[in-house]
Amino acid sequence: MRAAVIGGGRVRFVPDYKDPRPRPGEVLVRIKLAGICGTDLELLRGYKGFSGVTGHEFVGVAQSGKYAGRRVVGEINVGCGECEFCRAGVREHCLRREVIGLTRDGAMAELVAMPEENLHPVPDEVPDEAAVFTEPLAAALRVLESARVRPRDRVVVLGAGRLGQLVARVLALTGCRLTVIDRNDWKLGLLRGLGAELRSSAEGIENAADMVVECTGRPEGLKTALRLVKPMGTVVLKSTTAEGAEVDPSLVVKEVGVVGSRCGPFEPAISLLRRGLVRVDDLISSIYPLERVEEAFEEASRSMKVLLRV
Repeated sequence: MRAAVIGGGRVRFVPDYKDPRPRPGEVLVRIKLAGICGTDLELLRGYKGFSGVTGHEFVGVAQSGKYAGRRVVGEINVGCGECEFCRAGVREHCLRREVIGLTRDGAMAELVAMPEENLHPVPDEVPDEAAVFTEPLAAALRVLESARVRPRDRVVVLGAGRLGQLVARVLALTGCRLTVIDRNDWKLGLLRGLGAELRSSAEGIENAADMVVECTGRPEGLKTALRLVKPMGTVVLKSTTAEGAEVDPSLVVKEVGVVGSRCGPFEPAISLLRRGLVRVDDLISSIYPLERVEEAFEEASRSMKVLLRV
């Protein structure tokens, strides 16, 4: 099959990569669209030391099983099914979990093998170009599960990149007093009309936020978040970087709660897309054929969401 393979600090198109072999309980999904996210770009820099088919944001067609012939999206965590976390229904924290496109072959290929239980059907009214955002939108919704957001809270989103855009759009639905900070005016421009305060710097709002959601994708993002959050406030971390981040002792002095936030609920994400409550079409910068994956990654490093048509 045709595939995009990452490793050795580069991504390349491979026209004859081996076809995936589904394990018991898995089905093949024929990919239609796949998205390039910040984590994919970090893989190029050595994150997780992964080599293989990258990609975990996708929409495709199930080739067998109960969703055969239907468009599907899929949760990326593959649990062992036996540990205490899998038995509790939280396979994203399985002690032996695999992750699609991060520890096992992913979705930037003609086919990907997925556990059938990870798949969710896509409603007819949701186009492919919106359905491909299900996984990152679910990750944005996870913020609301990770920490309580009240309408009177002042919430700051640090970074208006691919994930920060979705986090801001989800938080705007809560009615909170929302501020989004990014150095790039064109990114902030995509959020005009959201009702949020849009700023190019954090000057003047130190110790002012009830919650800060860190989406910068940079190691120093945590330090900035801790500067902005109130004493006894909450910082939600969304960035994963190859370099890692140092722990700032100010979180002890300020008694700040720091929460990691990763994958989120797919059904509510699909519902938001179906009802048109979160707009995503304006986030698509380009759509490339799979064969031009190197160009696609190059553009993704300087633009918003780049998709691959498989």
